[in-house]
Amino acid sequence: MSSSKWWRRQKRVEIPDPSENEAMERPIDFSRDRHMLCGGFGRRFVVDLDWIDRWEQGQEKCPGCGMTCEHEDAPQATVDPADPALDNDRVTRLL
Repeated sequence: MSSSKWWRRQKRVEIPDPSENEAMERPIDFSRDRHMLCGGFGRRFVVDLDWIDRWEQGQEKCPGCGMTCEHEDAPQATVDPADPALDNDRVTRLL
């Protein structure tokens, strides 16, 4: 298929009007706090992006068990349990 005709095979997708379904707009916030889950001691904790940067450089340790990023069970970024995108009844209203 030639690159000039790729659009002919594409389906048209209708995007619903957010005002019709009372959609909830989520602001983009790249500097928000991140939730971490430690595989070593099984607890969640919240950190900022500066902490994650130091963590990736080996300058931070898990506040609960002291593991660095080099351990197999080291803390990993996880979802915020209060995130509305995880609620099946609310997720359809998110933009």
